[in-house]
Amino acid sequence: MKFKADPKQKAWVRIGAALLAATLLASCGGGTQIDRFVPRRLITFGDESSVMTSTGAKYSINNVVYDTTTTPATPTTALDCGTLAIWTQIVAGTYGLVFAECNPNSLTVTAFNEAEVNADVAAVAAQITQFTSGDSLSSSDLVTVLAGANDILNLYKQYPGLGSDELQAAASQAGNALGAQIIRMTDLGAKVVVATAPDMGLTPFAANEDLANPGRAAFLTALSFQFNAALRLKLEDVKDGGKSVGLVVFDERLRDMARNPAAYSVVNINTAACLTTAVLPACTVSTLKKVPDSGTLDASAGTWLWADDTRFSPAVHSQLGQMAASRAVNNPF
Repeated sequence: MKFKADPKQKAWVRIGAALLAATLLASCGGGTQIDRFVPRRLITFGDESSVMTSTGAKYSINNVVYDTTTTPATPTTALDCGTLAIWTQIVAGTYGLVFAECNPNSLTVTAFNEAEVNADVAAVAAQITQFTSGDSLSSSDLVTVLAGANDILNLYKQYPGLGSDELQAAASQAGNALGAQIIRMTDLGAKVVVATAPDMGLTPFAANEDLANPGRAAFLTALSFQFNAALRLKLEDVKDGGKSVGLVVFDERLRDMARNPAAYSVVNINTAACLTTAVLPACTVSTLKKVPDSGTLDASAGTWLWADDTRFSPAVHSQLGQMAASRAVNNPF
């Protein structure tokens, strides 16, 4: 059974997105700070897009330390966790906050990673429960949240056993549930920067699915839209006009990167950068596929959109991190 996008639904999606953007401009992310908010710590919740392992490895393309005693310098197997940063590192760095997972100078740890690999919205709720059972959130805490990709993929895997309408409704419920968790944290006083889920219809996974079953990429996009629309609508329930939440419309930036890759110095938007033998988080600049038509390795890791079939490259993390940091600095917390 093939999913075919309804032209009327496409039009509704475009209109709905525009209306949501206009409605939420003031409630989530509008305005600027009068007194600059300076968090005492950063806490990250979400899926593997926010995870660093105890060795500093990321679920993206990792940089390595180079041996400068050789000419030219040669890559080693040691990781350089401070470069090719994931988005949460960029937010933390904006405030001089430090994760234990990447702390080569042994500074005081002020950023805390609670995100987990393969986490869906239910897992994020559990992360928050576990954290708040042993600690508390306060008005001096900045929280980052990114989730939804795994919910979307898990729902997609149930198609066509379950119908399109039923699965899109479930995606909407998941987005609403994530919004409820954001409200839960703001009710405790925390300041939250939350990013919309990526459009999973843009992934190499979606492209491969579409080759076998045309329309599947559009279905993944529809699931992503329903998740994000429900998330954004739920955020209207945040108290005090939503000032404690900074919304990052990440899915729109990702679509722009896919449509206008040259503007972001991206070349390859359809395939994964990492060799299939370098399963994330083991992928580094030394384990990348050859650049199309060049026969060479791209040690810069900056010309791909995707690290593997569903996870972001450093180029995407850079864009997301800059957006999130800007929102944190400028939101009227």
